[in-house]
Amino acid sequence: HLRSAMRQLDKATEIISHLRTFGRAAPVSREPVSLNETVQSALLLLHEQLRLREIEMELDLSPDEPVVIANPIQLEQVFLNLVTNARDALADAPRKLIGVTTRVERSMGRTIVRDTGKGIPPGMERRIFDPFFTTKEVGKGTGLGLSITYGIIRDHDGTISVENHPGEGALFTVDLPL
Repeated sequence: HLRSAMRQLDKATEIISHLRTFGRAAPVSREPVSLNETVQSALLLLHEQLRLREIEMELDLSPDEPVVIANPIQLEQVFLNLVTNARDALADAPRKLIGVTTRVERSMGRTIVRDTGKGIPPGMERRIFDPFFTTKEVGKGTGLGLSITYGIIRDHDGTISVENHPGEGALFTVDLPL
């Protein structure tokens, strides 16, 4: 348990370092990264929070083992941000479910994160990736998570999109070149 905690502390330190460089262009190392392993690593960090909030996880990892060229810490931060937002969206949901799927789609590694929350307020979908924009209550979010996520995905030559299903949840799709 101590070794696992130390690994997670090292990852958190790297994420904080990335946040410090958010405002300036800094070269980052890239390497082959398994989407499946990165998703599992992010979920491991959030496991206890999800368990305590009685959130059900539905994990559907691709048997094709999608591998992308990416910075592993930044990619994990993307999935941490998306799952954390999904977690927060489930606060008042009657069914608390987060689904994460990985697939290979037309030479892209695709990751889908969906939740059964109330969805994004109609009309807000276009602003969801804007810096400092948040749908959360005052003091509950900075409005930087999705903006940082968007920047990381763009810097990795990928795309991120959102599907809003008011009253049923939201679905985020991340596509990265294999």
